[in-house]
Amino acid sequence: MIEFVPRTPSVASDGTEIVTPSDLVSFQKMDTPDTAYNFFRPREGMQFCITALSLRANKDVSDATDAEVIIYETTSDSSVVVAETLLEDALVRFGVYTFTSLHILVNPGVFVSGKTTDATVYANLLGFYIQLR
Repeated sequence: MIEFVPRTPSVASDGTEIVTPSDLVSFQKMDTPDTAYNFFRPREGMQFCITALSLRANKDVSDATDAEVIIYETTSDSSVVVAETLLEDALVRFGVYTFTSLHILVNPGVFVSGKTTDATVYANLLGFYIQLR
């Protein structure tokens, strides 16, 4: 069973009430093809929830071939072996993809990593940890 980490509601500077855990942000400049880039490590007794993702391909991405990007679960922070695919997409040169309002639960005890087939892709991943019971 899953339960959110208890937090006291707070108020943002614009007056908006905040009642959910704050998102953590991890940035990776994925500039070497077929290399593991770790976003989040497992935490004991916790499960990670992805809430948003932003991907951008720069001028170094080939005109002839899209940059395939995989965000995945794996057993170590340096592994390119995909245990479970969380998101897979292809970016064209200068392509920007933003995914918001996500609620992707990552399996407990695994790393959240990404890899690409072409250089260079910039990736921002947002989410929070949930306390397991």
